[in-house]
Amino acid sequence: MSIDLKTEVAAVVAIRWDDFARRHPNLARVIDQHLVVESAVSHLRTDPAYQHALANARSAGAGVETVVTIIDKFVSVWLEKLV
Repeated sequence: MSIDLKTEVAAVVAIRWDDFARRHPNLARVIDQHLVVESAVSHLRTDPAYQHALANARSAGAGVETVVTIIDKFVSVWLEKLV
């Protein structure tokens, strides 16, 4: 299984951005989405909970869809922590 973490994080951020901007319009106006993606990727690479969930998924033979779901969950939570 091979996924590009940055691509998947960018997709999650793009999907979640409108909702984030509605809830936090001032913050969404001043932060760059690309920087959010870079920060989220950096965070995930060092987040023990994400790494543990990813390792468990891989050891269980989970497919790409499961990994993308894990990324979505962790990025969504991370976005909420921005505020």
